Amino acid sequence: MTTLDPAALPLPTPEHVRLGTAAFAAQGQVTECAIQNLLRAFPGNTVTADILLKVVVINQIYSTGILAVQPVAERIQAADIDAALQAGDPDVVHRIDRLQFVTAAGKVIDRSIYSFATKYCAHHQPRHYPIYDGIISAKLLAYQKRDGFTRPFSDADLRTYATFKTVMLAFQAQYGLTACSLRDIDQFLWVLGKGQLPDAPAAPPAPLRYP
Repeated sequence: MTTLDPAALPLPTPEHVRLGTAAFAAQGQVTECAIQNLLRAFPGNTVTADILLKVVVINQIYSTGILAVQPVAERIQAADIDAALQAGDPDVVHRIDRLQFVTAAGKVIDRSIYSFATKYCAHHQPRHYPIYDGIISAKLLAYQKRDGFTRPFSDADLRTYATFKTVMLAFQAQYGLTACSLRDIDQFLWVLGKGQLPDAPAAPPAPLRYP
């Protein structure tokens, strides 16, 4: 992850966001298309085998590091999330954000898979669910430090999904990004955090005016 001095952060203009989404698409267009094709084939979350396919693909493409994918699929199936997911209920993330099972050796596994859960929800309903990960969190914190675009928050606060979404909406409003979706903004922040944001083209010079 590239660390930026908050003072050196670009102003999040619609043009910068467009550049960020274009850069994201350039490196992930095929994989994002693959996920969307899979979700069109299996839009619901009531059949464990269908959910398992989606969990495996999203986990692999986004490198979320879940080794025991079947318990995740079983948890999602048991959570009965489809109506709430369609409505954009932020609590859906916390209904599926833990990996819990007992190994054959009797070891209890219980850990957060919060970032994965946001990605799973975001791919089903991108209009309602921005993606959380450490890179995006770091950029939000840097902009908050520089500009104070909303009330103070920490990374721990952003791990409550309703708070994370509220911060993203405040970011959108503060910088005049209402024409940009939350998905556009999380892609911009991720590309910026990876140090891959292209420079915005310079504005053309003003025409000379003569008296």
